[in-house]
Amino acid sequence: MNPQEIAARIVEEIFDMEALLGKLKRGTARRQTWQQQLHGHVQALEGLVQILRMTIMMDRPASEQLAAARDLIKATRMAALAVSGSRADQTTLATVKLIDSHARHISDAFEAELRQSVEPLARERPVRHG
Repeated sequence: MNPQEIAARIVEEIFDMEALLGKLKRGTARRQTWQQQLHGHVQALEGLVQILRMTIMMDRPASEQLAAARDLIKATRMAALAVSGSRADQTTLATVKLIDSHARHISDAFEAELRQSVEPLARERPVRHG
């Protein structure tokens, strides 16, 4: 993939993830403990998506963008773990799983972008031994 395709993929994944987070937030009541916990996780994820967006908009280094994407993955996994043992319905469980999948795709895209930016440098530098 070229850099433009990677960037387009990242934007699409972020957009889809935000849409799912919004639907999950609006569609989940907060009467039961697991629902309240899920709401807290969703709010945290929304904040992390905003941080990721800001690192992109401010054209921060790829390593910083990747770190923000990895923070997002950690948080989605925590949310998935929290609801997996709850009384959440299948739709909620599937939505959280899909959100986690989007976070992984975002991180994978940033890793691909970082690899592409580092590979030319590695080819240019001579290897020095000893």
